[in-house]
Amino acid sequence: MVGLLGIAVIVLGYSKDKTSNPHAAAVLTKRILILSLAVAALNSFVPLINHFKPPAATKQDVKEISEDHKQHVEELFAAYLGEKPLNPPIEEVKTEIEKELKASFEKKEKEALQLYEKGDEAYDNNQFQEAISLFRQALEIIKTPSFYRSLGNSYLVTSDYRAAIKALETALNSYRDMGNRVGESDTLRGLGNAYSYLGGQYDKAFDHYNQSLAIAREIGLSEGEGRSLSSLGNIYYSLGQNNMAIDHYNQSLAIAREIGDRHGEGRMLGNLGNVYFNLGHNDKGFEYYNQALVIAREIADRHHEGRMLGNLGGVYLNLGQSDKGFEYYNQSLTIAREIGDRNCEGAGLGGLGEVYSSLGQYDKAIEHFEQALTITRDIGNRDNEGRWLCGLGNACYSQGQNGKAIDYYNQALAIVCEVGDKENEGRILGNLGNAYLNLGQNDKARKYIERSKLILSKPLTK
Repeated sequence: MVGLLGIAVIVLGYSKDKTSNPHAAAVLTKRILILSLAVAALNSFVPLINHFKPPAATKQDVKEISEDHKQHVEELFAAYLGEKPLNPPIEEVKTEIEKELKASFEKKEKEALQLYEKGDEAYDNNQFQEAISLFRQALEIIKTPSFYRSLGNSYLVTSDYRAAIKALETALNSYRDMGNRVGESDTLRGLGNAYSYLGGQYDKAFDHYNQSLAIAREIGLSEGEGRSLSSLGNIYYSLGQNNMAIDHYNQSLAIAREIGDRHGEGRMLGNLGNVYFNLGHNDKGFEYYNQALVIAREIADRHHEGRMLGNLGGVYLNLGQSDKGFEYYNQSLTIAREIGDRNCEGAGLGGLGEVYSSLGQYDKAIEHFEQALTITRDIGNRDNEGRWLCGLGNACYSQGQNGKAIDYYNQALAIVCEVGDKENEGRILGNLGNAYLNLGQNDKARKYIERSKLILSKPLTK
C-alpha cells in the first residue's frame, strides 16, 4: 500500500509539470490516491509478521474479506470514477481497511498455527500421514518455509522422496530469500537425505550435506553440525569407505552426547553398528545396535526402533539364525505399517523373503519379494529394488526356473550398475553364469563367471 501511495505522489509531481490547470492536476492526483487504496485493498493482503513472512493473499483470501470491507472497496472505485464523493473520507477508509486486513490475517494466522502445532504433535507421535494432512491444511492458509520443511520431513519418513524434494526445495528458496541460515542448513540436510534415498544419488546428497555442514559451523549450530556429519558418514558407508564413515559417526556421536541429543546419539550408535557388522566385527556391532535400540525405545522413536529391529533381523539371518531373523523382521514390519514408513515396510517384507528362501520355502519367498518390490518401485528406492529382484532371481533359480531367474538377474544387474554397486554386480554376474550353466549354455556361462571373478577379485567399493 505504501508503494502505491508513493506512485500517487510521483503522479502529483508529473501532473504539475505537464498540466497547466492546477485544479485538473489535483483531481487527477486525488483519483490516483483513491485508486491506489482500492488496488491495495484487493491485492495487498500482506501481513508484516516476521515469524511467517507469507506471500500476498490468494484470490480466495480476497473473497473471504467481510462484506463491509467489499463495500468500502466499491465506494473507493466509485469515488475514483467521479460517480460520487467518498464518504467517509479517504484517511478514515484507509484506517478501517487496514484494521480489517489485520483482523482477517490474525484469524488466519491463528488457524494455521493451530493446524501446524497439531501436525507437529502427530509427527512426534509417529502419526506421519496425519502430520502430512495437517501440514498441508496449514499451507493452504499460509505459505511459510517452516510449514514446507515440516511437510518435506514428513514425506521423508514415509519414503515419498519426490514429494519431499518438492516441499524442501520450496522451503530452501524461501529461507535463502529471508536470510534464515538455520532453516537453510536444516533444509539442505533434508534434501541430501532425499537424494541419498532416491536411487542413491550420492553426488547430489554429498553436495547438500557439505553445504549444510558449512553453514552449521559458520553460525555455531552444534546440533546441525552433528547431524550433517552423520549424513556424510552415511554416504561414505554406502560407498564402502568404512573408515571415513566411522570417523564422521564418532564426531557426530561426540556432539550428540555433549549437547544431550538422545535422538542423534541413538542414530549414531545404530550407524556405527552397521559399519562394524559390515567389517565382520559382530560383537561390536551387536553392542552398538542394542544401545541404539534401548535409546529408541526410551525416547519413543518408533521410526528408528523399527529400522534397528530390521537391521538385527538381517544380522541374525546372515549368522544362520533364521528363527531370530524372522522374529526381528516381523517386529520391524509391524512398526513400519503402524507408522506408515514405506521404506522400512518394503525392507521388512524383503527380509522375510530372504528368511523364507533360506528355509527353502520359495513360494512364500517369491510372494514377499514381489510385495517388497512393489513398494520399493513406488517410493523410488533403487538400491532395494535391485536387491529384491536378485532375491526373486535366487528363488526362481532354486526352483529350477532358470529362464525367469535370468530375467530377474538382468533387471537387477542394470540397477546395480546404475548405482555403482560393484560388489553386487560381481555376485549377480556369477548368478547369471550359474543359470546359463544349468541351461547348458556353457560359453555364455563362462563369460559371465569370468567377469564376476574379475570384479570380486579387486578391492570393492560401492
